[in-house]
Amino acid sequence: MKKSITILSILGILILTAFSVKQYEKYTTYSTISNFLDKTNWSKDTKEIINEYDIKRGAYYQTITFKDEDKNTYEFNVDGNKKVFSYGWDEHGNPLETTEKYITE
Repeated sequence: MKKSITILSILGILILTAFSVKQYEKYTTYSTISNFLDKTNWSKDTKEIINEYDIKRGAYYQTITFKDEDKNTYEFNVDGNKKVFSYGWDEHGNPLETTEKYITE
């Protein structure tokens, strides 16, 4: 009986820890992207920001539409070094050129 309580307690702690780590990752990703948009003065140009999670990659990211390019959609990601990068596509799903205003490398 005592052994099963110990195992269940350890299992519960592991689940809570995993959940806490993912919540922290979510917070840091969204705040890093927000700080990047503020630093580049793009935050005032945003029309819509959608927070998303990709199960395959296990990563959080933001899909952003800007006021001056409302037919284009950009996806902003953060790598392990807290560097923000983005890529975009037009209304037909075609990738945008890397020379577009809101594309970062």
